[in-house]
Amino acid sequence: MKPLKTMINYFNFIVIFSFFSTVFSKQKSDVEINEICSNNKNILKDAYGNYSDWIELFNSGNNKIDLSGYGLSDTNNNLFKFTFLENTIIEPGEFLILFCSKDNSTSNEIHTGFSLSNKGEIIILTSPEGELIEKIEIPPLEEDETYGKFYNNTFMKMIPTPGGNNKIWIDPPLFSQNSGFYENEFMLFLSSSEKDDTEIYYTIDGSNPINSNTSKLYKDSILIYDRSGEPNIYSEYEENEDSPFSITRGVRYRKPNYLLDKSMVIRAVAKNEFGHSKIIEKTYFITTENLLKYKDLTVISLVTNPDNLFDAEKGIYVTGNQFIEWKNSDKFNPKKNVWDKDNKCNYFMRGSEWEREASVTIFEKGAILLEQNLGIRIKGSSTRNTPSKSFNLIARKKYGKSTIKCRIFENNYDKRGKIIEEYKSFSLRHVNLESRLRDKFTTDLFRHRNLTTAEMRISVLFLNGEYWGMYIITEHFTNFFIESHYNIPKENVSMMKQFTMEEGPETEYKNFMDFAYEYANKDLTESGNYLEVFKKVDFISLMEHYASGIYIGIEDWPGYNFGVWRYMGSKIEGNDFSDGKWRLITYDLDKTLFNSSNDDWIHMHIRSYGTPPKLFISLLKNKHFKKKFVNLYCDYANGLMSMDKINKLIDNYRENCTELIANSQLRWNYYDGSKLEGYAYNKQKYLNALDNIYNFFNERTIYTLQHMIKYLNLTGEICELTILKNGNGTIQVNSIIPDFYNGKWKGKYMSDYPITIAALASENSSFKGWSKDIVSNEEIITIILEKDITIQANFENIQL
Repeated sequence: MKPLKTMINYFNFIVIFSFFSTVFSKQKSDVEINEICSNNKNILKDAYGNYSDWIELFNSGNNKIDLSGYGLSDTNNNLFKFTFLENTIIEPGEFLILFCSKDNSTSNEIHTGFSLSNKGEIIILTSPEGELIEKIEIPPLEEDETYGKFYNNTFMKMIPTPGGNNKIWIDPPLFSQNSGFYENEFMLFLSSSEKDDTEIYYTIDGSNPINSNTSKLYKDSILIYDRSGEPNIYSEYEENEDSPFSITRGVRYRKPNYLLDKSMVIRAVAKNEFGHSKIIEKTYFITTENLLKYKDLTVISLVTNPDNLFDAEKGIYVTGNQFIEWKNSDKFNPKKNVWDKDNKCNYFMRGSEWEREASVTIFEKGAILLEQNLGIRIKGSSTRNTPSKSFNLIARKKYGKSTIKCRIFENNYDKRGKIIEEYKSFSLRHVNLESRLRDKFTTDLFRHRNLTTAEMRISVLFLNGEYWGMYIITEHFTNFFIESHYNIPKENVSMMKQFTMEEGPETEYKNFMDFAYEYANKDLTESGNYLEVFKKVDFISLMEHYASGIYIGIEDWPGYNFGVWRYMGSKIEGNDFSDGKWRLITYDLDKTLFNSSNDDWIHMHIRSYGTPPKLFISLLKNKHFKKKFVNLYCDYANGLMSMDKINKLIDNYRENCTELIANSQLRWNYYDGSKLEGYAYNKQKYLNALDNIYNFFNERTIYTLQHMIKYLNLTGEICELTILKNGNGTIQVNSIIPDFYNGKWKGKYMSDYPITIAALASENSSFKGWSKDIVSNEEIITIILEKDITIQANFENIQL
């Protein structure tokens, strides 16, 4: 922000600078250079899909102008570096965009054959006779900044307006206090660095201060207070089959019957005779009463023009006019499932035209973690019909910054062990039922294995100042995600989810599906066929994907919620993930942990429609693959899903999530009684669900291992291995490092296959051998369990 005096000096400098640039205009002409962009990153794409530099011409006269033979150049030595072709016409009052690139012109688009420098240069327009019409000296320009003409032929840096009237940049208002949590009410002061005739308008309800009927002219100050006692606004939208403003269909959703907690959102804009500034948003929580409970949480304030969400034409949160038109047409089928994603509703629409700008602030324990404008889209498939919708949030330069440079997830490490601090996008998944929390619960169990999974964190969302419920912040699966985690160029990433290409060429989908189908129907006990699959698919990733899915009993899988990715470029030295193999993506684990006794192995076999599951089933017929998978599956049962880990995780969720999810379920699931009764009811539902999850895991190991024996025709028995640890060291069993409690760990393995156990001494100890049922001095031993056994690893401290 520039102080007023600096702005006046800057304005005078631009006028003087513009005088020197316009004195070069020699011949009177109605065609003129109107706007120049020498650093186009996100504004305008050309016919080739490139963000080329561009120049905008304007016909200010009353007659059409034929530019045939006119010259355009960026050098004095060759005024006809580009010559306009015959019948290049600009009608009166119209604009003409010229792309400055070396590509050929098309039938609908002119390319000049030269590009511009963003460090500053000249542009010269001449008549067919070589007479100078206009010569503009362009200063250095930032990304997506342009240089345009205003009154008296004055040029200024400006916001881009290709094909439209130029708009001067007006500095936005200054706030005396930043967004945050405050213990008491206070007076907020707004100011402007612009000239004296600039006025500031603001709103306190999240609406647009430019055109809202609640917009107020700022005078002296604004009282910042807790607005929770005021009527709900955006939470008043509910289900109404006959309205374009319905936020869902077929679920009988009713709006809350109580006042929601509210932050105070101030949206302010500066206006003067030239136009208006960018809108600035700040969010304030006054923690004198109910809002105090949010101070120690991760809280997201999402602020956007209400029309972006709830307008009948462009609102992404409602059914919209298109639904009403469809409903009233002869094409409407009243029996069609409301969860089908091809229903004609705004919230089922996809693509860039259904992305809207929003201001996003993330608070972590009261402090600002992130404050940035991002694009928002509705996320999901059939879940878009739920009233509490999920969002994808995307960084783009046109909103301010092209990436999100922030440690959104505290412990999110790439495969090199480096913390990830930059993102292109992330998602907000709603938690309107406790089942939605199971996705994070189960992913917490096997994060940092050989699975491609998303990091998550729990948060609370406020939308335009109103409490919107509990949300899970989660990484968004894109090529940028793969680049960040696996250190490979995102341009060479191919990714398929739910049988749709998300990244990479469409041919990749066919290639993968054709390959998987071919080898799913071949004899994979034959070594040549087995080797071909090994060359194409990462077996560890495949095994872990199915081991995790079967163990936790995913109900809408493997036919759904299936994803794969691979790297298409040349091998990168030292990077095992650049081998070109397909790797599995594990996600959307909501429908899990319900019935521990389900025969999931048979269930999976019955539901093995679709090529990828059939390929896995065919691989299980190979003895080598089956042996590896059986041991891995037992590792999951004994290590990742051990009851010690489960108990700790359940205790954590009981302590930290009970109040959050009870309030969120109350917000989105209408309760006829009082708010207090509704809270108590939902709290008990959640606590019951945690008890059920405990029971699931407590019974799961024995059930699922018995299912495995039956399905895979194993001939051995389940034996228990007990390991005792004496001294300081680490034990590894196959692929897991078990957690020891009071020096003891127990696991169950099949007697069919050998297991490998390693003793790893710490820096201040040495390994002294195994004792009890097995006596050995070897650090790594391989054994076959024929009965229950107990072994002890002995370590001796080293005196330093």
